Amino acid sequence: NKAYTYTSGSSFSKSAGNTIYYPGDGSQVDFIAYHPYNSSVASLGMLTIDVSDQSDQNALDLLFAKTTGKDKNVPNVNLGFEHSMSRITMTIAPGNGLTPADLQNLKVELRGMNTRAQFSTANGSLSNQNTPATITIKTSANGTSSEGIILPAAGGTYSFVFTLDVTGD
Repeated sequence: NKAYTYTSGSSFSKSAGNTIYYPGDGSQVDFIAYHPYNSSVASLGMLTIDVSDQSDQNALDLLFAKTTGKDKNVPNVNLGFEHSMSRITMTIAPGNGLTPADLQNLKVELRGMNTRAQFSTANGSLSNQNTPATITIKTSANGTSSEGIILPAAGGTYSFVFTLDVTGD
């Protein structure tokens, strides 16, 4: 578990003391990468994901890449990162007797969605998704847009609840 930082283009730079070396005998190795970095993860360990707090979505947008069979003879490694989480975006407009002023400080909740899981840094899989709760989705102050980073799910029963700040309805 070594910290590397994206700099620009297609380059990463290492943190002090985190240089990675190929085996001298020419044997092949795999490169596994994830973002955001977590120093407490043991080599090929599990990372706890918690999406209940949506205030810093960059910290929730989990990326994963794996490249296999590299050795010292071909040292460049291409990491094709993929999103491991799901993203919900909504555009909200007033209607049915509501004005733009009514949407100010709108609260958007996603109910019944799992909020915690374990992420395997070995293969990018998510497991132990068994904590359904209410997630308050990040919403603009004027109430016209809302965005959330959530655990991917197939099926299930979920609901969105929109609460107007002005009336509580």
